[in-house]
Amino acid sequence: MANKEADRIEEEKLQEAEDWADMMEAEEEAERQAQLKKEQKEAESEPEEIPDPRNDPEQIKWMEEEIKKSKLLFGDDFGEDVSLDFESKD
Repeated sequence: MANKEADRIEEEKLQEAEDWADMMEAEEEAERQAQLKKEQKEAESEPEEIPDPRNDPEQIKWMEEEIKKSKLLFGDDFGEDVSLDFESKD
């Protein structure tokens, strides 16, 4: 009789441990699913790619105006001595 009672208690302990493990796995899976949904939502709402300002007519116009202003201040040869070769040692 005592052995049956000890076995029953041991089985209850094992069942409790298994139930707890199942509950923890379910919580972890729910967290993974929530994270996945969050990542998918963020991926869907990513901002559009920023256009190249060098091709934007408004930016080109602004730069031309800035160059005109600078040429008035610093002379007509302003910016002509600038090298576009970034490898040079100018």
